[in-house]
Amino acid sequence: MSLFDLEAFVKSPTIEVLSDIRKQDWLDIANSYKIPCNGRAKKEVIKNIVVEGLVTLEVLPADAIDVLTPGTSSGDKTPKSSLLSHFNLQTHPPGEETRTPPEKEKLAHGESPTDQRTSPQFQLNYDIQLRRLQMEREIAQQKLEMEERRAERNAQQKLEMEKQKLEMEERRAQQMMEKELDLRFREVKLKEEQRNRGRPNCREYFCGEDNES
Repeated sequence: MSLFDLEAFVKSPTIEVLSDIRKQDWLDIANSYKIPCNGRAKKEVIKNIVVEGLVTLEVLPADAIDVLTPGTSSGDKTPKSSLLSHFNLQTHPPGEETRTPPEKEKLAHGESPTDQRTSPQFQLNYDIQLRRLQMEREIAQQKLEMEERRAERNAQQKLEMEKQKLEMEERRAQQMMEKELDLRFREVKLKEEQRNRGRPNCREYFCGEDNES
């Protein structure tokens, strides 16, 4: 694997120097040309995105897709990457002066906006924006589902706490009732014992009279 020189490539971009470079080199190229891509993706995915971006920016010729990514080319030179997640792709490489995009030049020569919509740059931007909207919708849906689950969980916890509180109050009331009944039973028993102690024994009473006589 040859050592890749980013500065040399920016000054003189060629297909040959990209034939055998590392994943980090592809990420450096993407960062240099402001081509959005996910750094956690596989090398081949990043490579496909960067090559398509370079072709769109007219840094590389259209046949670069066939040469560098033969497995993903279908004859259509319009980039089809779905992993691009931003909408800030620049139309000129770093170090060069800003020039009028080809779409505006064509429009200035009398071409209709419909022709502009068929350009590779417009298609790429459309794909990027569509993917971004899809991601935002998915994130919003996930947040909504999380909030619903949280609300359901909170309601269930509150119901469980109310149930436990009610059970504790019932047990407390039952314990108080049992204590009250036990206290009354003891009072009745004590009064009965007191009455029994104050009443004379019949056998002792009659036996005492016989002895006196």
